[in-house]
Amino acid sequence: VGFCFLFFHFFCFLCVFVFCVFVFRHFCHFCEMESNNKRKTPEEENQVEGDELPKRSEAEIEKCKEMMSASESGDTKKVLKSLEEGADVHYRDESGRGPLHLAALNGHLETVKELLMAGHPWNELDSEGRCAGEYAEEGGQEEVYQFLLEEGCRVELLFNLLDRMDEDEEDEEETEEKEEGKEEIQEEKKEEEKKVEKSEEKEEKMEEEGEKEKKTKKKEAPNQDYLNQKLHYSDDKLLDEENNAVMMNWEGPLMEKHAELMCRSEGLDVINVGFGLGLIDDELQKYKPKTHTIIEAHPDVYARMIQLGWDKKPGVRILFGRWQDVIDQLEQYDAIFFDTFGEFWQDLRQFCQLVPDILRPDGIYSFFNGLGGSNPFFHAVYCRIAEMELLEMGMETTYVKVEMEKPTEQVWDGVKRKYFTLTTYNLPICRLIDEV
Repeated sequence: VGFCFLFFHFFCFLCVFVFCVFVFRHFCHFCEMESNNKRKTPEEENQVEGDELPKRSEAEIEKCKEMMSASESGDTKKVLKSLEEGADVHYRDESGRGPLHLAALNGHLETVKELLMAGHPWNELDSEGRCAGEYAEEGGQEEVYQFLLEEGCRVELLFNLLDRMDEDEEDEEETEEKEEGKEEIQEEKKEEEKKVEKSEEKEEKMEEEGEKEKKTKKKEAPNQDYLNQKLHYSDDKLLDEENNAVMMNWEGPLMEKHAELMCRSEGLDVINVGFGLGLIDDELQKYKPKTHTIIEAHPDVYARMIQLGWDKKPGVRILFGRWQDVIDQLEQYDAIFFDTFGEFWQDLRQFCQLVPDILRPDGIYSFFNGLGGSNPFFHAVYCRIAEMELLEMGMETTYVKVEMEKPTEQVWDGVKRKYFTLTTYNLPICRLIDEV
């Protein structure tokens, strides 16, 4: 008993000692942090301001300037030496230019390659929003321009592939959950049959299952947030709740050109996905289509269509819902146009995979090409990516260049983001590749 009593007191003393040490160490750490904070100068407190990089020592800045000078002159060995000695590949001068901008402008391909290998982003912008590809084009450096174009495609395709892999994993998890749910439902049904429950209880169970299915569908809809928003028509544009433009009237001449190139004659079977302001559908009607199918998912736009009498036009068939939900109602078409809310290739790619199944052998598929629409080089990269991926899907793509006036600042009044600011529009014409 005496031994147990002594052991108990020793154990209590040990616990108190450990606790005191713990408190003391944290108190010292706190004091050190407070001391460090007091020692910080105003310059240290504001090391990162806006898009500026952290301040460097004079020696580091000197190395960075050596790297910039060597990049401009194409001295690749000196660039590599500067990087080894501490130069930062992300360094930018007072104009926001990095070493890649200077190397591209002067056509130094080997230097460009080494800078990219060192981690310089292919799409880094200067203070005016211009990337290295634009510098290469400005300097007439076609070889460097094409290399950066291919590099941009390679990087973006890799990122897109990783995104799709993540989506596939999520789909597999959802599928597993659904299978488990089905098994649970089957077991429950067996139990119900054994217990011969009342019909009212069965009805309640079916209602619960119906609610589960509805929730699953909502989860699967990637654009559900947009579909739940209240849209409003304002003068010559259609905007969402955050004043993002869904469609604007300045696109009219482009829609006219799309319809002209898609409809080679009258009496065709045509389909458009995404009504918006109805610009493309007005143009398609001028070619007197045999059938004119329109898919529209947003309830506000659908209501507008009914108000304008589109449901009463001869040959017009309106499918209200997401295109993913009406696939079983689609047929074969001579001309297909796609223009839903969003300007990203990943959003468009999913529909492109469906096109070969619904496009007639001599038909034409096109879409609003706002890919990378705020930067000419990014636009060129995504046009190339679209061309490459469409080729894998069995379609060859040609781009018809349409020169256009850049929309004025007044046009963008009340719009949150300028989604297309280029003066050249690459109009895509996609055809099925002959398998013979």
